[in-house]
Amino acid sequence: MTTRREGKIKLLPDILAKVQKDFGADAGQALALLSLSVPETPRVLRCVLFLANGDLKQLAFYVRVAAGDYRDVIFWAEYVDHEKLNPKRVRDFNRAFPSASSLGASAKVVRKSKSKRQLG
Repeated sequence: MTTRREGKIKLLPDILAKVQKDFGADAGQALALLSLSVPETPRVLRCVLFLANGDLKQLAFYVRVAAGDYRDVIFWAEYVDHEKLNPKRVRDFNRAFPSASSLGASAKVVRKSKSKRQLG
């Protein structure tokens, strides 16, 4: 779980990896901004990172939104058709971001399955 200690937050591995991947050299600034997010639950942090899409200005914006009402960032990140009466949930940020290694493994399984079908 994400916890705050002496002004710093301890991030789950998937969240830290996403920050490093999306923000690269600016990861330190991104982490500083994330430390301002309230509440600092993994779900809210994942939603904020998803919405920011690697942009520090957007990250700052969504951190401010989350501090005001975290339900807004959850709604924007996990649902589509926001303006409709019944928006549809398409993402679940209670779950960890997929790792690059797990994506690679999935791609290998698909390729292997495909090749078996072509042979048979």
